[in-house]
Amino acid sequence: MLIAVTGAAGHVGENLVRELASRGQQVRAVIHRTPIQFQNQLVDTVMADVIDLDSLKRAFSGVDVVYHLATCIPFAQKPHQEVAAVNVEGTRNVVRACREMRVRRLIHFSSIHAFSHMPVGEPVTETRRLVRDDEGFLYDRTKAAAERAVLEGAERGLDAVIVNPTAILGPHDFRPSAMVATGAIWSQPGPSKHKTGTVVSGADSAHFSLDLLNCHWL
Repeated sequence: MLIAVTGAAGHVGENLVRELASRGQQVRAVIHRTPIQFQNQLVDTVMADVIDLDSLKRAFSGVDVVYHLATCIPFAQKPHQEVAAVNVEGTRNVVRACREMRVRRLIHFSSIHAFSHMPVGEPVTETRRLVRDDEGFLYDRTKAAAERAVLEGAERGLDAVIVNPTAILGPHDFRPSAMVATGAIWSQPGPSKHKTGTVVSGADSAHFSLDLLNCHWL
């Protein structure tokens, strides 16, 4: 089985690629500009841009499973157009490339921020509606729109799974991630009734992601 990971040089990507390789999986690390730090004989690296469909199709050639982790978080005053292009159009391209290249399964990393923050004071589950285009922050709106793109792909026959992690801290955070760069390290691990304030480990995110490789495989 050949597994492609977009955003492989990011925090979760570095953890996921390591975990996949440790279990003997052949991995294609798909990067944009930043190189991946992890080197292993089971890992080959290709460059692609999620807003370039042809580059994604080349990256997904011969691939069985795609983990789509690449995202743009609107820190450092990134232009709104860039955030929307990467998160929304990029995900649409990933879905299209998966369908055209006959990828067997897409595992899409969304975010808890894709869900509406209302009602306040109640646990957030996958049954909560997605953020609308006219509410919430830019990141929330774009992650919700990306989910809709994946769901549309699933309606057309793509085998797709969506993951909605909370804030992520942990090892192999080389860049560093926005959580660390902004000093948002005050949150404590554990359950929360709100969208923010709950933290998961990057390594744990990689571990549970592996369970999605074969679940309900048809």
